[in-house]
Amino acid sequence: HSATGGFTHHTTVDHDVWQYLYFVHHLRRKDPNEYNGQESYVADCLARHDLSFFPQEMCLALENEGRGSSASGAATLDATNRFA
Repeated sequence: HSATGGFTHHTTVDHDVWQYLYFVHHLRRKDPNEYNGQESYVADCLARHDLSFFPQEMCLALENEGRGSSASGAATLDATNRFA
């Protein structure tokens, strides 16, 4: 267990997965004419089933600790598509 908490700390505090779900929900409810730049970019990505905006398998915090995530990109795409 590292001083910064490792992958579990990272996915529950630094990049809480639920926040990504809330953001997708926010985009679905907001008028696209009122999107800011980040919202437009993510909405366009979701429309193309492109999850490049979503952190996958590596992050600087964990890279600095010398290890990456074991999360599957395919599992992330499947879970996000259910909500997008």
